[in-house]
Parts: sequence; structure tokens; C-alpha cells
Amino acid sequence: MERGDEFEVGELKALCSNPVLAPIIRNLVLVRGEQSGFFHEGLLINYRNEAYSLCPDERLKIAHPVDLHRLGAWSNYQRELFHHRRIQPFKQVFRELYLPNSDELKEQTLSRRYAGHQIQPRKAAALLKSRGWLAAYEEGLQKVYYKEDIVATIYAMAGWFSPSEVEAPTIEIIRFEDRKTGKPLYISQVPKLVFSEVMRDVDLVVSVSHVGGVDPEASLSTIEIRKVILEELLKLLKLENVLLTANHAKVRGGVMGNTQFIWVVALCIKWEPALSTYCLYTPATEAGYFCRL
Repeated sequence: MERGDEFEVGELKALCSNPVLAPIIRNLVLVRGEQSGFFHEGLLINYRNEAYSLCPDERLKIAHPVDLHRLGAWSNYQRELFHHRRIQPFKQVFRELYLPNSDELKEQTLSRRYAGHQIQPRKAAALLKSRGWLAAYEEGLQKVYYKEDIVATIYAMAGWFSPSEVEAPTIEIIRFEDRKTGKPLYISQVPKLVFSEVMRDVDLVVSVSHVGGVDPEASLSTIEIRKVILEELLKLLKLENVLLTANHAKVRGGVMGNTQFIWVVALCIKWEPALSTYCLYTPATEAGYFCRL
């Protein structure tokens, strides 16, 4: 999925004939051009239960959230998995998605999305190496995409080979370069799948190896995933007094008849019309981070 590998329909049929592999293939979302769905008996069946016929020599790709987002079907497949309790062999539909923001497109050749985050070097290096990153003496940490001829680099203010016992390294920028020429690439030129996976790796590093133990801020992708889960949970519970906004859940008619605003990022609760702020203590607050509105 991360590499964008394709499979012929004949190959998928052969895999589905195996009793061990068949359940794995059936629960994966595949894409063919502008069509998507689950592979079943030589057909591609989407979330609307619409079936598309397939030729034996046609090629299908394991869908990445980038593909589902492009087709406008990402949330629909999340709902499909949630309602029918499909268990996927790996994190596919509910995988985090990272798209370039306006600041990154304005910067053109680099991203400062995680600038200023201090991380524990040993944890960060071990985690990134498991994700295919390599440590370079001069450049820092790099990941090479040979198929796309792209090199992604994480620049930090400290070396990755020192103990860094005095002060933890601080992430500065993330840059993409052409593997053959070494010239920096515009963010808009980087394939969205490559960009999303690189940012997912860095976000994971910031979350797991942050010097404070946890990342005090949640990413936009994390917020979207929480909103989708909350939206489906509200449908199952048949609650009609909750309205989801950009980053909040608005609960009407709560305790004492007041309206409550729940911040999806840190679970802070704000009452209306009062200005009091209540906080549900999460692991982040236990580590010394306080949630304020």
C-alpha cells in the first residue's frame, strides 16, 4: 500500500483461492482508476454495494487514504468497516492522512510543520529506522523512494549519533529532494502518498519520542479520525443533541440545560453561557501539559 504496488485480477483470484489469504484480501479496499471497492469473486464491490466487472488482465492497487480522499469515499469506507465490523489485516482505511497545508505550499520547498518539537534521539532513531529511514552524518535522517526518485530529509539542531544528554535535538524542517540531481522539490511536486507517509512517520516520532513523554498537540489527521469515530458512535447511540464542528462537539441540553462544547483535541469542556473551563485529565495533562480554552 505504501509503495503503490498493483496486482492483476488473476493474481488476486489465485490469492483468494488460499483459505488463509482469502479473508485478508476480502477486507482490503482496492482501487481501479475512479472506482474502488472490495474484491469478491472477480468483482469490485464498493460501499454502495455496486459491483464492477473486471477483466483478467486488469490491475488493481491497494487503496491508500490518499486515493480514497481523492475519490471522496474515505469516510464512506470508514463507515462501512465500522458498521459491518470488518477487520483489516493492517491499518488501511483508518490510516492517518497528511496533506500539504497552505504554509507548506507557500514555503514551496520545505515544511516547518513540526519545527520546535524536541525529541529523544535514541527513540526517534530506532523508530525511524524501523520505517526505512537511514541516518546520515551530514544530512540527518533520510528516507529514499527509489521508484519516485525522491529523498526525504529531517533536519534537526543536534546530531543523531550523540547521546544528547545536555539538550534534546529539536526538529527544524523537512525537505524533499530529487534523488539524482539533489535539487529541492516543491511540496506541490511531491506525490501525495509520499508526502503523507513521510509526515506520518515524523508525527509518530513526535508523538512517541517527545521529550515530555507525549506530544502536547494533536495533528489534524488525528482530529479527523476522532471525529469520524465519534460521528459513527453517535449514530449507533442514536444521540441527536450533539453537533460536530471543526474541532468541537456541541452538546445541547446537558447538565442544568446548558450547552457544552467539548474540544476534540484535549477533551476540554466549556459551558455556555458560563466561562468556566473543565478538564478531563488525559495522559498529556498528567505529564505536565494543561488544557486551556
